[in-house]
Amino acid sequence: DFEPRASTIRDVQTASAIYAIGHGLDGWVTEITPSGIPIVTVDRGIVLRRAEDDEYGAIDPHYWLSVPNAAAIAETVADDLFARFPDSRTRIETNLAVLIADLDALDAEIRATLSPVVSKNIITFHEAWYYFTNEYGLTVVGVFEPAPGQEPSPRDLAELLETVRRENIPALYHEPLFSSAAIAALARENGLRLASLDDIGGVPERDSYVSLMRSNARTIADNQR
Repeated sequence: DFEPRASTIRDVQTASAIYAIGHGLDGWVTEITPSGIPIVTVDRGIVLRRAEDDEYGAIDPHYWLSVPNAAAIAETVADDLFARFPDSRTRIETNLAVLIADLDALDAEIRATLSPVVSKNIITFHEAWYYFTNEYGLTVVGVFEPAPGQEPSPRDLAELLETVRRENIPALYHEPLFSSAAIAALARENGLRLASLDDIGGVPERDSYVSLMRSNARTIADNQR
């Protein structure tokens, strides 16, 4: 449902290349990109998982939520930049090395943050967190929204609450881009914590990939107890 601004359209139309997650997540960009500008999907070398629902298509596109996958994305972008801007190769290599070191440190930090977590099963707002949980030893055992934008039915809620009881779930997680009213009511009525997991960022406290992923790991560690 993203609506690009006029400034976004102008930027796209003057770009040398567009780097896209793909798999239906950012398909809007194809509609505003002139035919001569390449769109490079950055999933090279990443093991993609099948989607749990058909929101975007057959593939779950949230692969950036694994830090090792983010490192692979960085290398894909760098390789493409090498070909487009050979005179800048040394600068690109230097920046890539710094970024990979930062991502390696972040990956180790997240593993250390989540390793002591006893309750490894989580319930998320929607189907976005499988790459993250698979990478870091957690399991998504339920989601609040059965489909994007669709409120859960009474039967859905009953099944979700059964999962909560069976798995001894301590918390529910909403996402900043969506209304939390319904899931907050469910948490309050059943004595569960409510916390936010953010897959996009772009706010002051989560204005970089590193700060975003660190925040998500700490949120889970603080609430899965």
